[in-house]
Amino acid sequence: ILNGADLYVRNEENYEICTDLKLPTYATEVRSNVFAGCKSITTVTLPPYIEFIGNAALSCPNLTTIKFNGTIEDWLKI
Repeated sequence: ILNGADLYVRNEENYEICTDLKLPTYATEVRSNVFAGCKSITTVTLPPYIEFIGNAALSCPNLTTIKFNGTIEDWLKI
């Protein structure tokens, strides 16, 4: 994603701007800068198996909510 760009996802008929990003259950890391500067993302949901979040991985200017589907113990391992 280019810095400052929106994230689009394809549905059955066309592309839509993604505001609510839900990482798949099997994801274990979010690499550095992967969503940095993405203007459209306002909410990110992380699965319980995330082990690593890189620098500025979620530095989206309009991000207001991060949800984590694991336990406090899981979160403290990141």
